[in-house]
Parts: sequence; C-alpha cells; structure tokens
Amino acid sequence: MTHWYRWVAAGAFLLGLACTAARAAGSFTPDSTLAEVANFPQFGEYGSLLLPLPVGGDAKEAQLYLKLKDLPRLMPLHSHVDPGQIAAELNYLVTLRERGELVFFDIYPEQELGQDGKDATALMFLPGQRGAPFALVLAGGYSYIATLHEALPLGRRLTESGTNVFVLIYRQGLKAGIEDLSAALKFIQDRAEDFAVSPDGYALWGCSSGGGLASAFGHYREQHHQVLPAALILAYPMGYHFNRGDPPTYIIAGYDDTDAYTDLFKAAVRQLQQEGVGRFSGYAKLGHGFGLGDNSNAAGWYRKALEFWRDSRQGLLVPRSARGKP
Repeated sequence: MTHWYRWVAAGAFLLGLACTAARAAGSFTPDSTLAEVANFPQFGEYGSLLLPLPVGGDAKEAQLYLKLKDLPRLMPLHSHVDPGQIAAELNYLVTLRERGELVFFDIYPEQELGQDGKDATALMFLPGQRGAPFALVLAGGYSYIATLHEALPLGRRLTESGTNVFVLIYRQGLKAGIEDLSAALKFIQDRAEDFAVSPDGYALWGCSSGGGLASAFGHYREQHHQVLPAALILAYPMGYHFNRGDPPTYIIAGYDDTDAYTDLFKAAVRQLQQEGVGRFSGYAKLGHGFGLGDNSNAAGWYRKALEFWRDSRQGLLVPRSARGKP
C-alpha cells in the first residue's frame, strides 16, 4: 500500500514519533499536530486517511505540521468546525482500540487496493447495541473528506442511541463513490453476524457531497444491485434531486446555505414532501457544512432524524402513490 495517504514524509514521521508518548493514552488536544494523528500507532496505516488533506498526490508535507486547531482553515467549505470536538473524537477512537475493538477495515481485497485510488478508502466501525440496525455515514468536502468534523461526531452521537455505525472514507466522483458505497455495504452485509449488527433496515446518512452521493445511490440501482436503505438522512446535500421510488428521506439545511439551498434543491424537496415520504427541517442564519450544529439553532437535529428512521423501519412512511387517492 504505497498511496500517499498511507505514508508520511520522513520529517513528519519523526515529528509524530517525538510526540507519540504524549498521545499513548489518547490525549489528543487542539494543539496536537496532524502528523501525530497520521502516525498514531493504534490508527495504523489509516491515520492519514482521517485528515482533511487534499485528495490526490499533491499534499504538502508542511500541512502535517499544522495542529488540530488549524483545521477550520483546511476545511473552507465547512462551518462550526470545533477543534476540541475533533480531539474528543480522536480520543474516542483510541478508547475503542484500547478496548480491543477493530475499528478500521479495507472494503476492497488487498490485490485491488493499488488500483484506481482504492487505497484512499477505508471503513470504520463504531459499535452500538448488539443486534441493532446500522447506519452508514458519509462526510462531505469534495477536495477533502471532513470525516473528523461530520462523520465521526455524528457517528458517536448515534451510537449513544444504540445504533451501530459505519463511517466510510470514499473516493470523490459519482462513479467511484457509488462503487465504494456498494463495496462497503456488501462488506457489512457479508459480515453482519461478525459485527453483531442487523442487516435489515439500515440507513444512509450523508453530509454535503456525502449527502449527494447517498441520494444518488438510489438513482443508479443498475450500478450496484444493493438493497436500498430504509431511510436516507441528508444534511445540506449537494446536488440533491428527487426520483419517485426513492427511500423515505429526511433533509436538513440552513436557509443561508448558498451551496446546497438552491432553487433546484427547494423544488426537489417539494416533490419529496408531496410524495409523502420526506421531511425537511430548515434553519435560519445557518450556512453550509455545520455538522452536528452544536452551539447553533440546529443543535440536536440528528434526534429528529433518528425518529424518522425508526418510523420508516416500522412501515409508517408509505408513498402517497402507493396509498391510492389522498
């Protein structure tokens, strides 16, 4: 595995080694460097995949000397980026590893990892209640993946409700993203018993471009042949459009979001609501990429989304076209 994501230049590696002892107990702080994350022993070769570095081979070694508190400027498409929360998510991963949990997985066979950038993918497992359904969470970002800001904080909150959570680090581009999402679902479904998760009634949760990918997954069934989710949970999804037959969908966005909250988006949401299988929550004075939205008027939005997913699993959300005349 020689992709740039899975190795760090010698200088950054030495910096990580110099600080490893301080992180041995999982004591990441906003002053921790990105090199420390990339080289943290318990993250193995996956540490650098957690970081919001540019997708491709042109990452600057100097970026690894930046600190977690510098991450807001590395994620210009996102808001409400909290370095303290990000440090807490990293420490949560360390706690899982210290408990003996396997957190990181490859979704492709080893012989495929060197092909088409597939070694830039990974799957993380955050265990909830044994036998409970699972959520597959996709962060956004386009030129980077905001896993530490969106997917991990959201995933950890979902586990507190008993939900089993998988976080997918995927390749950019619709075709590659659908291939990665399909491979991840097959990986999970084939090993549902090993993970102690229910293979039925899963949900796709996606933020920004991850939300766009999640919604597109149902539109390109011929490319993956996977069982569709019981629900889509989309936070400020990019490029969202509605197709009849889509899974029940819960969408949130800020009214000040000039990236996602477009006229086309609003028209698609109206179609979704008219079909009777969608709910939309809009928030004033909120822009794009707010993640959990803590310390904003969207705080706790995921709880309503969990209720929506539960209603869908219980068969309470039936398309109006399937009910006959309203």
